[in-house]
Amino acid sequence: MKLLQPFPDRPHFPFLLYLPGLDGTGQLFYRQAASLSTCFNLRYLSLPPHPLTDWPLLSQQVLDLWYEEQSGAPLVLCGESFGGCLALSLASQAVSQVEQLILVNPASSFRLAPWLSWGIPLAPWLPDLLYSLGTWAFLPWLAQLERLTAYDQQRLRQAMATLSPAMVSQRLALLQTFALSAFQLSQITQPTLILASEGDRLLPSVQEAAFLQKHLPQAVIHPLPDSGHACLLETSLDLGAILRRYDLLPKVLSGVG
Repeated sequence: MKLLQPFPDRPHFPFLLYLPGLDGTGQLFYRQAASLSTCFNLRYLSLPPHPLTDWPLLSQQVLDLWYEEQSGAPLVLCGESFGGCLALSLASQAVSQVEQLILVNPASSFRLAPWLSWGIPLAPWLPDLLYSLGTWAFLPWLAQLERLTAYDQQRLRQAMATLSPAMVSQRLALLQTFALSAFQLSQITQPTLILASEGDRLLPSVQEAAFLQKHLPQAVIHPLPDSGHACLLETSLDLGAILRRYDLLPKVLSGVG
C-alpha cells in the first residue's frame, strides 16, 4: 500500500486523497486531476495486489500511512466505487482528520446487486485467457463507452487486468462484508457530495445515493443522468466544476481552476 503524488505540493493547499475502485491502482483519476490540482494537494491510494484485511483494519492501515506521510493533516476523501466504502469506513474511524467526503457511485450498494456475488466463487477458477477476454466483455457494464475516448477505454481495461481472478474474488468478498449501521452513518457529519450515475449498469447507484442521503446528516446528491459507473473517466465530467457548484472547493481558492 502506498500513496501516489501526481503533482508537486503547493504550500497551504488542502489535501485530497483519491480512493480507487476495485482495481486499486489509483491510476484512473487522471481526467479530474489537472483541474483539481489548482485547489488541492492530490494523493492517490494504491492498494497492494494481495488479499486485503477487513474494513476496520484496512482503514487503520490507510490512516497509519497518512500519519506517516503528513502527520495526520486534515483531508478531503474522494472514494469511487470500492473506494467509496473505504471513504465511509475512514470517515467513521477518523472524524477529526476527514473534512469532507466525495462519494462516486459508492459500492456500499453491493448488497443490492446480489448477482455480483456470483463472481466470488467463480472468478478464481477462470483460465487466464478467458479472464482476459472477460475484461473486454465487462467494459460496457463498467462504463457508458460512448462517453469515453478509446484511450480511456484502454486505460480502464488495463486497470481491470492488473487484478488476478483470485484478487477479484477476494475484493468482491470484502465488499460483501461492508456494512455501516444507520447510527454509524449518522455520526459521519462531514459535508458529503454523492455522485450518482443514472446509467450505472453495474450497481444501483441512484438508489444507494438516496439511502445514504437519508442517513448522512450533511449529504447532497448530484445526479449524473447519462453517466455510467466509471463516470470520472468521461470526457464531459468535470469534478472541479461540480464541487464549485456546491461550494465545496477550498474557500480561499474557490474561484481558481
